[in-house]
Amino acid sequence: MVGKTDLGVALVTGASSGIGQAAAQRLADAGYTVFGTSRRAGVTGQPILRDADP
Repeated sequence: MVGKTDLGVALVTGASSGIGQAAAQRLADAGYTVFGTSRRAGVTGQPILRDADP
């Protein structure tokens, strides 16, 4: 059985807004470790995604 922390890693491009942000959030909620990239580095200065609960 695959646990929530055993799903792996996802790389999402365009994760600062729109579909990329939504996809990154859904993957994080599902238990993936998510790394996101964006053309707009430092737009908010804060992480875009919150930590998913294990």
